[in-house]
Amino acid sequence: MTTRAHRSTLTVRNKFLAAFIVAAFLPLAVFAFMSFRSASHALQRQARLEMSNRSQAMMATLRNEGQHGIDQILSIGESRTFSRAIANADIAWMEKNVTLWMPEHSNFKGTQVLTLDGHIVSAGGQFARAPSLFDLPVVEAAATSGTRDWDIATVNDRAYIVSAGPVVEEKAPGSSTRGVVVFGRPIDSTLLANVAKYTGASQISLYSDGRLLASSTDGVEITPPAGVKAGQPFTDGDRTIVLTQLRDRAGEAQGVIHLGVESSAVAVTSATLRETAWYAMLTALAVALSIGLLMTATVSRPLRRLAQAAAAIAGGDTHQHIEVKTRDEIGEVAEAFNTMSERVTHQLEGMAEKIRVLSVEIASLNSFGETLAQMPDARAELRRLTEMVAGVFSADFATLYLEEEPFGLVSAAEFGNPDGAQAVSDHLAAAVGVTGEPALGGKRDAEDHAAGTVLAVPIAVDGNVAGALTLGTSNETLYHEDDLALLATIAGQIAIALHNAEAYAKLDAINLQTVTALAAAMEAKDHYTAEHADTLAAMATAVGKRMGLSESEQRQLRYAAVLHDIGKIGIPGTILNKRGKLTDEEFAVMAEHTLIGERIISRIEYLRPIARLVRSAHERWDGAGYPDQLAGTKIPLGSRVLLACDAYHAMTSDRPYRGAMTTEEALEELRKNSGSQFDPDVISAFFEEYVPDVWDAARAG
Repeated sequence: MTTRAHRSTLTVRNKFLAAFIVAAFLPLAVFAFMSFRSASHALQRQARLEMSNRSQAMMATLRNEGQHGIDQILSIGESRTFSRAIANADIAWMEKNVTLWMPEHSNFKGTQVLTLDGHIVSAGGQFARAPSLFDLPVVEAAATSGTRDWDIATVNDRAYIVSAGPVVEEKAPGSSTRGVVVFGRPIDSTLLANVAKYTGASQISLYSDGRLLASSTDGVEITPPAGVKAGQPFTDGDRTIVLTQLRDRAGEAQGVIHLGVESSAVAVTSATLRETAWYAMLTALAVALSIGLLMTATVSRPLRRLAQAAAAIAGGDTHQHIEVKTRDEIGEVAEAFNTMSERVTHQLEGMAEKIRVLSVEIASLNSFGETLAQMPDARAELRRLTEMVAGVFSADFATLYLEEEPFGLVSAAEFGNPDGAQAVSDHLAAAVGVTGEPALGGKRDAEDHAAGTVLAVPIAVDGNVAGALTLGTSNETLYHEDDLALLATIAGQIAIALHNAEAYAKLDAINLQTVTALAAAMEAKDHYTAEHADTLAAMATAVGKRMGLSESEQRQLRYAAVLHDIGKIGIPGTILNKRGKLTDEEFAVMAEHTLIGERIISRIEYLRPIARLVRSAHERWDGAGYPDQLAGTKIPLGSRVLLACDAYHAMTSDRPYRGAMTTEEALEELRKNSGSQFDPDVISAFFEEYVPDVWDAARAG
């Protein structure tokens, strides 16, 4: 013990402890990173606040421009001369003093003078060719209420600060309002440049529907990143930009203003902090990695050899041995690994054959279980499954007894007299049928030596013995108790499958009773419909089978054929049994029967999958059908089959409004309408299925 403790003084634990002590300096890097994040977030909040303040200052400047327009209107609006000029339609005076003078001598580049009912008396500048601005709320308010106000408006695809007020004849008796004067200050490059100076912005641009309308500079257009909202700053190159939605007083968007500023001290500081934090973290990481690599150099090599040897064992090569050169825990692990490798090699060599045999049995058993689980009628598969059992156990024969009827395979190969083998099997099967317990029996040769074994296990359904499963072999390796247990497991799976088959048969019988009841309801309404449904079901199922439909799909098609006209229950008898052609209005009522049928069938859970087939039973290949005008392969295949078979049977049947066609005439109609009314593939399958029989019957007649 003393010697072993001395050899382990320099342990792996101590080596890694030294590395972790050095790595303790890494929290400095974490501290630097967290400090950067905190400072960066604070700087970002400050930047957002500055951008918000600039945005508010910009909007305040626009409000001042609007108020300036109101002041100008107030200075000239209460003028008797102006009022009389409107009343007398003195265009020359108004152009000289208002509508042409203002655009030339002020920032108001558009003017209009309107009557109280909105007609333009005089217009100048950029409003000279504009329609009447009477529809603007501020203009209408000036005319009706005598208020002076301003708003943002778009005129001829340009944004304006529009100010409006009444023209009042001062001290006139009664109502003195003679008209309305409107001034428009365009939000152009000049205005945006002034706003940029006032707010300290490097660039202000106005966009409408993604189009640049005006900019304070000649800079490039800016496209905000996807997902950026108004009031949310973003970075574009060396600038920070915030978007402000420009709206009128009614809340309607008139444009988007991009306000940008050059990178400030906030951005520079943030970049410096980021760079410093990265340098600090990289330096700390480099130091930790260097020391860690030096400390683990003596550990990584033996660990790598251990990993390579373990990978070789995992790959199947268990003959591995590691040279032990260290006296620490790694050396002890290497010694233990060598011992483990030797034991694993010995055990695997002894178990290899057993694993191979078990693998084959498990694979066969899985296939057997999957086959049972997928078959609704287990009895139809019993013989094949019995052969599978014989293969799993390498048996010479296997027999399944069910209600005194054997389904199975008996082979005399290597077993002597087959009658003798069958006799042993019959005896054991009868025994387990009475006791319900598994049994194992033997067969003797002429010298009374064991020449084979027979296994028998009961098949119990709902606690009652319903049969037995037996198998036998004459191989030198006889069956044992573990084989009996495996066979009992397989018999249990067969019992479950039989139980499921019985339940499935009961459910299918209930389904058939329900469909029959619905068909009886149709017969009470329309005798032709019930007879037609029975014939159509057989015809459609045959065509569907020829087109490759599965058994489940054929069953659904059969139900859909029986019930495809169930919706006629909701159609008035006067229309349903009318002699003669239906009017357009009557046909529209009749066409509702597919939707009525869908609603009826959808209420029955197990019939719900066929509701879509019933709804689309009258859709045409060219899309001219009803109720959804589906076309081509968008129509369910079952519905396409129903349409063709329904049409053929209807044409060859007597109806209240016409006599039956001949078979040849009906077939010609199918050929003629293939590709328009009917799916060509369905028509081909129909002729392959029925034309030979039809023509044979015609010739025999």
